[in-house]
Parts: sequence; C-alpha cells; structure tokens
Amino acid sequence: MVTLHLTGHIRLVFVDESGFTMQPYLPYGWQKKDEQIRIFARNNHKRLNLLGFMSTDLHLSVYQNEKSINSHFFITAVEDYIKKIDKPTVLVLDNSPIHRCKAVYYLLNKWQNQNLFVFFLPKYAPHLNPIEILWKRMKYKWLNKKHYHSFRTLKKQIKNIITHFGVEYTINFKELFLKN
Repeated sequence: MVTLHLTGHIRLVFVDESGFTMQPYLPYGWQKKDEQIRIFARNNHKRLNLLGFMSTDLHLSVYQNEKSINSHFFITAVEDYIKKIDKPTVLVLDNSPIHRCKAVYYLLNKWQNQNLFVFFLPKYAPHLNPIEILWKRMKYKWLNKKHYHSFRTLKKQIKNIITHFGVEYTINFKELFLKN
C-alpha cells in the first residue's frame, strides 16, 4: 500500500480523533529545590473534539465538534471528505468503535464505488498512525500557556494551526516512510 502511495497511484489518508480542553498538556516541569509549586485543575468542562483526515503531503481536513464525536459525526465527515478526493484514497483508521460500527460497514461498498477504501490498523498500534504525531505536536509543542487564557483563545489557536498546517506548522513524514 505504501508503494502504491509513493508511486502516486493512491492517496493514503490517516484519520483519528483528538480532544482539546482548557487543561494544558504539561509533559514535564521543573522547580527550584525546596520551592513549592501549585498547579490548579480547571473546572471548565468545555471540550473541542477534532476529527482529522491527514495525508503525508500535509493536506489536512478537520471536522470539529464541541460534543462527543460519534459514529454519525464520523460518517457525515467521511461523506463530506469523499467530495474532496481526486484519485483512489485509502483511509487508515484505528479500531475505535465509531470506525467499526455496523453503520460504517454498511457504507463500505458505497464508499469503494466512490474510490474511497478503508484500512484498519492492528489493535493497539497508535505508532502506525502518523496523525497521532500531529495531535502530539499540537498539544505539546504548538499550543502553549498563553493559548489557554480562554476557551475562545484556545479554539482560535487550534484553528490557526489547522489553517497553517503544512506551511508554518510542519511534520516531515518522508523520514517515517523511508525508515519503515
């Protein structure tokens, strides 16, 4: 499948969901010896859920929802995404229940007739889905403390990252494919 992608016969698109809240992601921290630091959890329950369709040539389509992403939302997004494809496209999906529900299986033949194919990754293999790198970079690198000032500010910066992905915010996937 990767060979077909690299030779231009198909487009590989990696799909996944991620949620963003007002609780910043702090992978590490430091403090002076004997200094006490307090970090308070926010009680704001607002959440921005994103469903991303990302190709390795840095084309990104994102569907957002402040409610839970369910199978209906997923199917609606795929149906919209199909309108954007110009050659055979393989969606690479994890084994989330919203990807493997009866409604999705019912639509697989229809989608194949529209040149959209689905490939499920093995279970427990997020390292095989490059869009996970996008979510990680957004949470741990491209969003910082000032973006968590308000939910509006957070949403604005997320939109900025999505809009400028591939230009200002980039990931080199060629190394990933050549290594594997």
